[in-house]
Amino acid sequence: MSGEKILLVDDEKDILEYFGKALKREGFRVLTAENGEDSLVLAKRELPDLIVLDVIMQGMDGGEVAQILRETKETVNIPVIFLSAAVQENNEGIVKRYMYIAKVTPIVQIIAKIKEILRNGRVNG
Repeated sequence: MSGEKILLVDDEKDILEYFGKALKREGFRVLTAENGEDSLVLAKRELPDLIVLDVIMQGMDGGEVAQILRETKETVNIPVIFLSAAVQENNEGIVKRYMYIAKVTPIVQIIAKIKEILRNGRVNG
């Protein structure tokens, strides 16, 4: 598994840089967006294999972005993982059809979960 395209969406540049570097070391192609509006444009244009989406952002939040992704034919089947500081490590898991992971989770565990989802082709399978 290499070369899959991951779209990282977070309004904190240091988070984008940290996770982006870690994913690139694993062989992923990484796209980044600092807000919901830009992420929707990128997702539709680039059709990433997976989207890692912050929940709490200025302007359009992650929930709004995910809803629009699910209502757009080009992006409806792209797996979405919510990565948020608002989630406690012991409260991670699948909520509805989305995977929630705490930002404090060790990066190796987050990457392992991303690889698992890409292997399975869906978040909750």
